[in-house]
Amino acid sequence: MAAGVDLRLGASLDSVSYDGEFALQFSSGERLQIPHLLVAVAQRPQVEELNLNRIHLQASSTAIAVDDQLKTTRPRCFAFGPCLGGYWADHTDHQDGQVALQNALYLPWRRLQQWHRTGKLPTVPEFARFGMTAQQALKYYGDAAQVFQISGDQIPKLHLDDRITGIYRCIIHRNGSVLGAQVAAPNGADFAQLLALLSHQRVSIQQMNKAHNLSMTSIEVLEGLSYAWQQNRWRPGSWRRDWSENWFNWRRSRFRN
Repeated sequence: MAAGVDLRLGASLDSVSYDGEFALQFSSGERLQIPHLLVAVAQRPQVEELNLNRIHLQASSTAIAVDDQLKTTRPRCFAFGPCLGGYWADHTDHQDGQVALQNALYLPWRRLQQWHRTGKLPTVPEFARFGMTAQQALKYYGDAAQVFQISGDQIPKLHLDDRITGIYRCIIHRNGSVLGAQVAAPNGADFAQLLALLSHQRVSIQQMNKAHNLSMTSIEVLEGLSYAWQQNRWRPGSWRRDWSENWFNWRRSRFRN
């Protein structure tokens, strides 16, 4: 990679030793000498010490089981936050807390909207996501889900800030609705939050493109994604392109006559 990082995906380690520098012994037989080693593991809630089985509340060693209303197996008992485990439990929005409080104290009961949740990782540049991943959308919607991606070097604002490293990926339904996004870029969490808000208000990619945005702003990312989506709709072989060509050919023939 450009930063001198070598990725070993799916690798399995047999041992790690240190003698002036770190030595990694892989299961494949490969041995790697490195000067520095960073160990990063996901945080896991420690719920096994709460003795929840005594109140007949079902839980694993790392998470408490809940339904989409955040109800546990114990009547009138709700759970939220990192104790739910799962995808980025410590770095997501606070929707689950609001839903659990509403359902514990008031009516009507609300349901947790998993597909509209946002989350981020405090990396540099920060990584943020919203809604479905590309794999989830393609599995659920099939060919109707389309993935578009633009890089940070296409955004003039990032050039001005001298921070052109970044990737913006957006998953858009054939009808224009935004299904999800993953962003690894400066202020990526702000962009993901904006998309989540627009999607929650059922604003389509066509409507986003109709808004006149200020130049030299990060919102130009939306224009780039909208342009990529429009280009895909007018690709050769699509019915829109074929219909338009037939229409203009007919108009040209009328003028000739």
